[in-house]
Parts: sequence; C-alpha cells; structure tokens
Amino acid sequence: MEITDELWNNILNPNEKDVGYGTRFQLRDTYGRLSPVCIHSVKDGNNVKFDGARKDFGWTGLEIAPDEVTGTTWDIPAGTADNSHAGRLRLTNLNDERRYTVSMFSTTTRNPDNTIRIRVGEIYSNALNIFKNESTFAVIEDCRPVNGMLDIDVLSATLGKSSMINFMLVEEYKSNEEPEGNDVYIRDLTIPEAELGVVKRADIHFNLNVIGKVTHVRIADTEEGVAQAAWLPVGEDLSLPYAITGGFGNKTYYIQVKNQYTESNVKSISLEYRDPYEPLELTNIYVNNDDAETTEPDVNVFFQLHGIPTHYRLSEDPAFAGCLTGSGERARRKRLPCLTVRP
Repeated sequence: MEITDELWNNILNPNEKDVGYGTRFQLRDTYGRLSPVCIHSVKDGNNVKFDGARKDFGWTGLEIAPDEVTGTTWDIPAGTADNSHAGRLRLTNLNDERRYTVSMFSTTTRNPDNTIRIRVGEIYSNALNIFKNESTFAVIEDCRPVNGMLDIDVLSATLGKSSMINFMLVEEYKSNEEPEGNDVYIRDLTIPEAELGVVKRADIHFNLNVIGKVTHVRIADTEEGVAQAAWLPVGEDLSLPYAITGGFGNKTYYIQVKNQYTESNVKSISLEYRDPYEPLELTNIYVNNDDAETTEPDVNVFFQLHGIPTHYRLSEDPAFAGCLTGSGERARRKRLPCLTVRP
C-alpha cells in the first residue's frame, strides 16, 4: 500500500487492481500529517465485502477533484432488496469523544440508472444518482465510533446492478464536552539568520509554524536528547531565541512543543555554523545589473565576498589614488556615489 499523491490517500496495491480483503492503510490528514486513523477493507461473510476492483469508469474534467481521482472507480456489489450486499470499509483508531461526517462521491458516464447509498450502523444516507454527477455527495453526519471503530457500508441502490465509488471524505468534529485547543503540531521550522543553511553568529532564532496552542518548548542537539530536555514556557511569540554552543561546524537541532493536553511531533533543522572572522575574500564586483554601459551619472556598485567587512574604498584607480574630480558631463558620468552591499 502506498500514498500516490501528497493531497490524497489513494489506496492502491502495486498491481493497481484491487485492495484485497483485510488490507490496512494508515491515513494522512489535510495538513499532510500521518494520522493514527487507519482504513481497512472488510469481508464479513459472502455478502458484505470490499474487494475493490479498480476500473477507469469514472468521469474526468470536474472541478471537485483531479482527473485521476474522479476518473478511477472502485466496484461495489449489486443492489438487493434487503440491502444485504454492501462494500464495507472500516475506520479504526478514531476518537470516541468526537463525531464524524462521512461523505461519499461517485460519478460515471456509464448507465444512467446507477445509484448508491452509504450506511453507518442503522443510518442510511440519501440515494445518490451518480450518472454524470459533478458535485453531490452521499452524506451521513454525526457518526459515533465505538471503541475507535466505524464501519461504512457502500450499497448499490439499483436492484441487481453493481455500482462504484470514486472517493470518500471523513471530517472530524469535537464534541461539546471536549476542551478546545488540545491538538498541537509543528508544521515548519526555520532559522531567519541562516543564509543558504549557513549562520555566522551564535545568537539565532527558531521560527515555528505551529497548529494549535503552545505553552512549552524543548530543544536538543540530538534526537535522543529531546526526551531528556527541559520544557521551557513560551508565550504567543514563537520566534525562539537560541545560542549556539560547541564550536563551529554542522549542527542539527530537534524541537518539540506541547500544551496542557498533548505533546507535538519532533521537528528537526540543520545548519552550518561558520567562523564570522574568516579571511576576507572579494569574489565578485559589478555595476548596476552588470550592464555594459549606462547613460545615468549615478550607478550602484555591488560586491560579493566571504567574511564580514568593516570598511570599504572605491576608486577607478587600481592604486586607489583618490576620488575623481572635475566638472562637465564626462566627469559626472564617472562619479560613483552610490554603493549597495549584497552579501
């Protein structure tokens, strides 16, 4: 099983034919985070099963999802009068304190008389005619998992005819009793002082992009050291000052945050700490945008270098004999009063 797209949990076996009974697939949420929630294909007797034959019977060119999503379908069993035949998918590791909305989408250009429904427990969704369906879902709201588990049955509502589905959305909602702000996750970590991964000062900042409320942070220079690092309180500002220790060289730092309910993932970032007092080396110099000529009397001189300068001097004389003086148009064109430093 593999994720075949960053934005979709596409369930595909290497042969791209079927899921197979009992297949377990761990999902990612809409932030790209690996979720504890897993989806399983289920076989319960001969009538309730999801064997997931994959076909290209869908409809493309829709705005609701990419073509590879709406164009691909999964077979479900033929409809029966007693709704005993169904394709079953099972979600596990759900939060029993939360509620879930299940939305199933299906579309095809084959067979105008093609309708599906979904079922969770004893609750049935609306019947959905999937022939050239562009945006309508079969939906069941306020689903309650039991022991972290939720079974979702997909049924053909057309007697004697099998049907198909394209994709499913599962939305998670907090219950009224659950406290707010209990989820926390580090999405991104940057060091504003780093240029191309290099810093030349010991004092830096870790800028955190975080989902959720943060009350504490801990930082370590080894992955194993995170668990032993002390938790430090933080406020609303998540630009965290830090002093590099241990000399120059390559460094990797590991950061974790938490709130009163839970701890986040561990995020790492690497840098190279260089001696700021390395020998000066002027590597490049150019005027304006490296134009061959200009009609303007004032120009900008750019230079690139290694090291940190404290002074500069600029002349048209290689011996730096002095500044140009004089009057007239020709002399004015030679003046170089503007200097821009671009590290």
